[in-house]
Amino acid sequence: MAIQNNPQESMPKSVLRGILSFCAGFTLIYLVYCLVDTILYSGNAFQQGNSIFFKLYFHPTALAFSFGAFAMGQRYGKRKAWLSALGAFIVFTLFYRVYAATYLVHWRTSIPSSLEMLLLPYIFETITGILVGGIIGLIQQGWKKAGWYALAGIIGFNLGWVIKYPISTYLIHHSPYTGNLYLLIIGSPWYFMYMLIPVILFGGIVGACLGITTAWFNRRALTIT
Repeated sequence: MAIQNNPQESMPKSVLRGILSFCAGFTLIYLVYCLVDTILYSGNAFQQGNSIFFKLYFHPTALAFSFGAFAMGQRYGKRKAWLSALGAFIVFTLFYRVYAATYLVHWRTSIPSSLEMLLLPYIFETITGILVGGIIGLIQQGWKKAGWYALAGIIGFNLGWVIKYPISTYLIHHSPYTGNLYLLIIGSPWYFMYMLIPVILFGGIVGACLGITTAWFNRRALTIT
């Protein structure tokens, strides 16, 4: 009876909730950005600065993580969902600004080595995973479980990057622009594929890792009950 009345989700439902939450977040936010970008700058080359991705203060990834945290947190109540969304947005935005400023200063003073160029993305994803995963776990599950969500964030963010980067590279190299991102035309089909496919997969992987963590705690709760 205790198991039947327990509101905790099963492993498949929890993982699916995590995947759908973050996939939906990345799909909607990046699609809106791409559509607005197309309306304003259609026909322009993407990396010549004529894009809202270079002009707007609110980073689309921060908004996407906020949406995912909100959707995943609905089962814990509106308050926790909103707080985790706000927390995810704040920690990502603040760290991204610090990271970007530090990177620019370092780039201006010295040319990064090949090892630094290789490690920098993983350092960024690791710290971001700790911050975003940890804040979501802290608000939605409590401080005792925040560390496990931070670990899930580390795994999800780094695994997502490992998959996202080669897919982005593959798309641009097999596009009519033959690997030259500076020639990618805003509003073209390849623009939408390049901007959407990698990040949707990235969000799904992060969501899956957070969903697995939630399911693991649910299973423990059921076992103890």
